[in-house]
Amino acid sequence: MIIELFDEDTGEYRIRTGTGSYYLLDLDRRTLTRLKAAAPLAPDYAYEAPVDLRSDGEPLDVLPVSECSVGERGLFILQVGDIPSMPTVRSTSEILEIIHLAGPTIG
Repeated sequence: MIIELFDEDTGEYRIRTGTGSYYLLDLDRRTLTRLKAAAPLAPDYAYEAPVDLRSDGEPLDVLPVSECSVGERGLFILQVGDIPSMPTVRSTSEILEIIHLAGPTIG
């Protein structure tokens, strides 16, 4: 398991958060895709309902990866939409695991 990712890293990763969401982070293509409630909730989040976020399931352009460490909340700067001067900050619940997705890239 990986403990931390940095903006200059490469490869594809699956990030699991306390609220059961998976984030698929492709640092080669610079995209982040959120899959809401794809895993069971962690015990600390057992009483929280999964939340819908804009563009769930869609790959979004990642500007810098600000924070991506196990035990911390993830923080990503994303480009959502066509206005480059209006990035979006996406904060996750606590990151429980980061797994490198080995193998060929699809697409």
